[in-house]
Amino acid sequence: MKKKSSPVLRFLFRTRAYLAGFLVIGLLFSLFYLFMRRTILQSYQSQCNALALQVGTGVAGELDLFCTMLSYGCQRVDLEINTGADAAMLDEWFSDYYAALEGSIGQGIIDPYMVFGGQIIAANPWEGDNSYDYASTAWYQQAIAAEG
Repeated sequence: MKKKSSPVLRFLFRTRAYLAGFLVIGLLFSLFYLFMRRTILQSYQSQCNALALQVGTGVAGELDLFCTMLSYGCQRVDLEINTGADAAMLDEWFSDYYAALEGSIGQGIIDPYMVFGGQIIAANPWEGDNSYDYASTAWYQQAIAAEG
């Protein structure tokens, strides 16, 4: 004859079975969460690295273009000076050069200027006064040292 278990024992057995099932499901969910979190973060990091590389490459290309265009401008200024250009001629040439730069790369990206005969020549009017001592500034000393 079969022994009947008491209702209390059946309740405890079912409760433990439900509790164990709940714990297994919770453990599986936690493992899935950790796996997905790691996978998503790795994917996000690789996408950010690729984007940073792409942006950095674009910026480097733009800087190369700017350097090339400014180098061309410096060579042309040297040629104009060697052929006897005065400040008014350089100012006119510089305005044309600046207009070409803006047409090629956009407005307000590069603002070139030069010092000729103790006078600052710029396509955009320089808003300084005549008392500005450019010769003592770091940028002017670096340009002189670089023969620029």
